[in-house]
Amino acid sequence: MLVRSQFAEEHPDLTVKFLKVYEQARLWEKQHFNEAVAIYAKAKNLDKKVVASALKNNPSTNLPISSKIIHAQQETADFQYKKHIIQKKINTSKVVDNQYINQALSNKK
Repeated sequence: MLVRSQFAEEHPDLTVKFLKVYEQARLWEKQHFNEAVAIYAKAKNLDKKVVASALKNNPSTNLPISSKIIHAQQETADFQYKKHIIQKKINTSKVVDNQYINQALSNKK
């Protein structure tokens, strides 16, 4: 999940609450897969088989960003900077803040 830094800093309680509710919805979807497929298919006017395949191949996650992912993002940013795709060197570890997801997952109530 992405959130604007300003919003998260001004509304940390809402940021954590959103992540908690998202986690509840994610777990519900996993536990009620066929019902979720039917809801998504109807809402998006898609074939249930297509929706089921998409959900199976791209399961929802709600986890802190790992150091491995941050490293991979840094490699991509460095490559883009070298190729002049982006004009400013980026330190990806400075834009990842796991405090909200860690808080949301630590007390799921």
